[in-house]
Amino acid sequence: MADQEKAKRRITSVDVAREAGLSRATVSFVLNDTPGQSIPEATRQRALQAAARLGYTPYAPARTLRSGRSDVVLFVLPD
Repeated sequence: MADQEKAKRRITSVDVAREAGLSRATVSFVLNDTPGQSIPEATRQRALQAAARLGYTPYAPARTLRSGRSDVVLFVLPD
């Protein structure tokens, strides 16, 4: 039953951190490619491999809220 629940819910950076044995902050820095962070290459690879194994993809609505940008273009056409 628990495996079915996991299959239905979205994989988050918290899941990636748990899988890689890293902190949420470190995984966030790696996944967002945050400049100015000195993360060892081995740690970076560990986070990226865990993300790939789990099938992590960024959640667009959350990213939109965080950045304040949606990258959506609307066209208004006359009737």
